[in-house]
Amino acid sequence: MSYEEQSERYRTMTNRNRYEMAIREQAHLTFLNDADSANAGLADAVVEGDMKAIDAVMAAICVGPNSGTLSDDGGLLSAVQAAWPDVAGALYPQEV
Repeated sequence: MSYEEQSERYRTMTNRNRYEMAIREQAHLTFLNDADSANAGLADAVVEGDMKAIDAVMAAICVGPNSGTLSDDGGLLSAVQAAWPDVAGALYPQEV
C-alpha cells in the first residue's frame, strides 16, 4: 500500500469516525482490565477520551500489516487488536 493510500485512510473523516469507534469499543471490551499494564493504560486513556492516544492507534492501524482490510468491520477489529500492544508499549512502557 502506498503512502498516499495510507494517508487517505488516515485522514478521511468517515474512516476516522469508524476507526475511533472500533478503538473505543476495544478499549472497553478487551483491554480495560488487561493484565498487561501497558494495554490497560492505553485503554484507560482511550476511555477518558485522550485523542492523542486514539490518534496513535489510528495511525498504527493505517500503516500496519492489516491496513488493507480496514473497509470491513472484521478487518478493522483485527487491525485494532494487532496494533494495540505496539501502541500501548510505546506510550505506556512497563518498568523492568
